[in-house]
Amino acid sequence: MSYDRHCAEIVAQTALLRTRLDDADLSAPVPTCPGWTLAQLVRHLGGAHRWAETIIRTRAADPVPDDLVNDVSGHPDVDAVTLGAWLTDGAERLADALRAAGPDVPVWTVAPGGTPAFWARRMTHETVVHRADAAFVAARAPADPPGPTARSPSSRTSPWTRSTSGCPSAPCRWCGRPRPGSPISWAGATPSASRPPTPPPRPWRTG
Repeated sequence: MSYDRHCAEIVAQTALLRTRLDDADLSAPVPTCPGWTLAQLVRHLGGAHRWAETIIRTRAADPVPDDLVNDVSGHPDVDAVTLGAWLTDGAERLADALRAAGPDVPVWTVAPGGTPAFWARRMTHETVVHRADAAFVAARAPADPPGPTARSPSSRTSPWTRSTSGCPSAPCRWCGRPRPGSPISWAGATPSASRPPTPPPRPWRTG
């Protein structure tokens, strides 16, 4: 899938996820992310979009604080319309930043030699997978799997066979994020005596 297509799919898949919020109970649990509600899932994804956008827009050479991704508490009384608009805005900002940067400028990623192409691909996959999570809130798989996005060779596996080990209970095998308070930090926090060392980054493709 091309870089431009990844940028477009971040917005398109977010729009499809947003339709899952219509008349939804935001406090409903997410079966594939034990311990999270639908609202917390959306805050996680919207935070991830904004975090990646900051990396791209600032051409970050070092890890950027990821509080937006890890803190899913947000405002518990927010309504679906407001939360959906916030989610859409973050996806559009990320896609705009990726297009403005182009695929090849150096930026920080979880592996050496990173470029925006990594983040375009990675955030597309994250959005697809969390769109599936939102669909599972209604106890049904999506009726329209997003074709090549779900089956891209750089995907780690198909989102339609996702384990129920989920983001909150362990470092997410899909988006790479730990739950709040997890001893593992994607940004590479300094180990302490009470926290096991952060494992080395997985060999994500960066080109």
